[in-house]
Amino acid sequence: MYRGRKALFLGEPLPLLTCDNNIDINVFVKIGRVGKPVAGRPDRYEGEERDDEPTNGENAGMITIHAFSSIPIPVRGLTRDLRALWAAEEAGLAYEIRPVDSMSGGLSSEDYLAVSPFGLIPAMEDGAFSLFESGAIVFYIADKAGKLVPADAEGRALAMQWALVALNTLEPAAINMAVVERFHAGENWAEERRPAVRELCEKRLATLDRQLAGKRYLLGDGFSAADILMTSVLRFIQYSDLIETMPNVAAYKARCEDRPAWAKVLETHDALLAA
Repeated sequence: MYRGRKALFLGEPLPLLTCDNNIDINVFVKIGRVGKPVAGRPDRYEGEERDDEPTNGENAGMITIHAFSSIPIPVRGLTRDLRALWAAEEAGLAYEIRPVDSMSGGLSSEDYLAVSPFGLIPAMEDGAFSLFESGAIVFYIADKAGKLVPADAEGRALAMQWALVALNTLEPAAINMAVVERFHAGENWAEERRPAVRELCEKRLATLDRQLAGKRYLLGDGFSAADILMTSVLRFIQYSDLIETMPNVAAYKARCEDRPAWAKVLETHDALLAA
């Protein structure tokens, strides 16, 4: 496990976004470290003790997932690096976590921007190949492992369809719900916006609830990459009472979160945050 220094969270006001945009979870995260970053390794700092260095090629063939090494309590369990980790666990791929320090410029360093040009988490490396955006990473992992995505063209198209529903149709509304009902609950501007935000989110969830009738997962009986993304998005709404009013959505979310891979991801992520 990483021997990291304690994190320092300096809160920043988070504006309510329109339903056509996403909130950047990175604005919540400010991680404090001391020391100069090591050239070519945005996760390393001069004089930092580590016990995770690979020896004798022990990490050869592993994918590397860049993830936050510290986050404030309000966004624990919500950050998008969890999606990549969940996919790797479900797919059974060997991976390592490379923590990124945002406080000392890790997200905006030249080295990290070479992997993730928008300076966001997560990012992934597989040898010389790098990828950013959680949806793209989840599908890459699925394809690499030959799991989590149907092999036929129609099945894959349906998986992609539901992935895009999660990221484009539901996530903006879900994050706005989290803003007005959790991150800025009780503030005047949030209370003013709350009815309209709630109305749109309820409309989106009602459609999803109908589509899930009689299904275990989005594609039927088989868990897929789309379920990883959809469940992750639904977690933004779990602080409101909306999901409780949608029985199919509520049962679906509980079923996905009951999977052993998700439990392991949370355990691993919690250990990383506590380091």
